[in-house]
Amino acid sequence: MDALAERGIRFDAAYVNSPLCAPARFSMLTGQAITKIGAYDNASEFPSQVPTLAHYLRLMGYRTCLSGKMHFVGPDQLHGFEERVTTDIYPADYARDNAARAVSGDNVQPFFMCASFIHPHDPYVARPEWWNLYDHDDIDMPRPVNLDDLDPHAARIRAGIDADAVEHTDEHVRNSRHGYYANTSYFDSWVGGLVATLEETEQLENTVVMVMSDHGDMLGERGNWFKMSFYERSARIPLIMAGPGVVQGTASNVCSHLDILPTLLDIASDGGEQPELGADIDGRSLWELATGGTDDVDETTGEYTAEMTSHPMFMIRRGAHKYIHCDTDPPLLYNLADDPEEEVNLVHDPDHFLMAADFDTEVGERWDSKTIRSDVLESQRARRTLNAAMTTGSLTSWDFQPDRDAANEYVRNHMDWFDAGPRTRFPRL
Repeated sequence: MDALAERGIRFDAAYVNSPLCAPARFSMLTGQAITKIGAYDNASEFPSQVPTLAHYLRLMGYRTCLSGKMHFVGPDQLHGFEERVTTDIYPADYARDNAARAVSGDNVQPFFMCASFIHPHDPYVARPEWWNLYDHDDIDMPRPVNLDDLDPHAARIRAGIDADAVEHTDEHVRNSRHGYYANTSYFDSWVGGLVATLEETEQLENTVVMVMSDHGDMLGERGNWFKMSFYERSARIPLIMAGPGVVQGTASNVCSHLDILPTLLDIASDGGEQPELGADIDGRSLWELATGGTDDVDETTGEYTAEMTSHPMFMIRRGAHKYIHCDTDPPLLYNLADDPEEEVNLVHDPDHFLMAADFDTEVGERWDSKTIRSDVLESQRARRTLNAAMTTGSLTSWDFQPDRDAANEYVRNHMDWFDAGPRTRFPRL
């Protein structure tokens, strides 16, 4: 990742639209906020009628391939991807390595591949070769925090994951952070392997590589673990782009998963025609900024409607300021330039009174919290009934089963051997 960032651009203020696995991924694929597509939680079905970046890229002549975790929930386990080479690590119901390169004659079809990994992720178990990259005694520890002063949502998360009931020591915390860092290096090694494959196939200079995450992890900060909040360690993500046309440097503009789809369409079209959008999107393209241009937009939004909250949570990040709202909780306002650890809530600061009031008004104009809450509860009610029925009697699984057609792989008697051999090798003979 460091090597990609050195020859490309790093977006230093990139966020998830929702700090939870499946909703984050669905918003990234569609360019739409989670409440628009009903991606409320990790057991929400991803509707087949919602266009994804894979659908659009297929319309633009790309061969699309998905490998690894995507956490699709529902019977559609492709969502526009032409190929999927592995099953998913997570279930596809309500309970909660190949290169995509096509050769036809002398024409090489453009490809889009999404390689998705589970790590780094709890339970933070790492193999020795990655664990041993780090000095255990040098692992940083969370900042001290007064657990009696936590905001209500942070306190709910602690209670919901039993962090307030299950005893843990400093060594437990250090082990967890050590394992997380080790698995980050494990993931980094796979990034390197994919880049090496592009080099071997002479496609590196012809391919834009993007690296991002679906959320972060609190790793003991504020006495909390996992994600599920809009604090920086949970909701802010890495975003790196490198490849032809991409400038070297960093971008401070606030952006999010919502911007990935329009960015990919700009890359694929190369200034040409793009397919008609099948749905309005909420993001903007980052391609002009990535290629040395300017971007007047410096903001994004976030939504959270899953566990440990009884009412929707909303986030607005604009410039240096982040505002977090939930109907049942006191609002939070931070200046991340002056307070990167989010320790000082400015809502009641006299110098920020008008800003906080404006943010509060904007939340009311952007979101109908009461209706969203009703929609979420209605969705949960229906899914609980469906899940109970689907787990009664014989099982019909939605989990993806990778197909292999061995009769048409490699070299077979019904093929022209003089064509099949060269066609499936690289470099071409």
